[in-house]
Amino acid sequence: MYNYSVSKITLSVIIPFKNETPNLPNLHSELCDSLSQLGSRAEIIYVDDGSTDGSSKVLTEAVMSHPGQIHVKLMTFWRNFGQTAALSAGIDASQGEFLGFLDADGQPPPSDLVTLLH
Repeated sequence: MYNYSVSKITLSVIIPFKNETPNLPNLHSELCDSLSQLGSRAEIIYVDDGSTDGSSKVLTEAVMSHPGQIHVKLMTFWRNFGQTAALSAGIDASQGEFLGFLDADGQPPPSDLVTLLH
C-alpha cells in the first residue's frame, strides 16, 4: 500500500480569455486572494483563446508577481478557436473535484466561488 502525501485538488477554476490585457492582473490577484480562503487546494487554469494583445505575457507577469499556494496553468491557443473549445481544453486539463468557471472580465467576482463552496 502506498501513502501519498499529495493532497487532492478541491477546486479547478477555468478562465478562458481573449485580448483581456487590462483585466488579467487584477483578476488574478483577486482570485488568488479568494481561493486562499478556501482552506483546501485549488488550481487556476487560464486558456488564452488566440489573444493578439499580449494577454499571456501580462498574465504570466501577474502570476510571477503574486506567488502563493495556488497552482496555475496557462494554456495558449495559436489562434481563436472559440469559448467552447477553450472551456473544453480547460476541463481536460483540470484535476479538481469541483469545477468553477469565470469570465476574464471579473464578472461575477472571484469571491462568489468561495461563497458557493462554503
